[in-house]
Amino acid sequence: MPSLGESSTGGNIDWHKQVGDTVSKEESIADLNTDKVEMSLESPVDGVLMETCVAEGAFADPGEILAVIGPPGSSPSTGE
Repeated sequence: MPSLGESSTGGNIDWHKQVGDTVSKEESIADLNTDKVEMSLESPVDGVLMETCVAEGAFADPGEILAVIGPPGSSPSTGE
């Protein structure tokens, strides 16, 4: 999760994509809702959403890994 500043303690995740979905660089894959702001979380790369590490609606701390994105054409079930 990106750093949100010194006063932020994290926020809840609202996923737009599901495991196995193809994602493009800078495409919104989730929203992060904090007590102060709602922001879109964008994919840093082109690829496939292999795993979500934080459940829908769950709280994520700053610095926490939110998802794993594999290379284009990969499959979540095999990792290839």
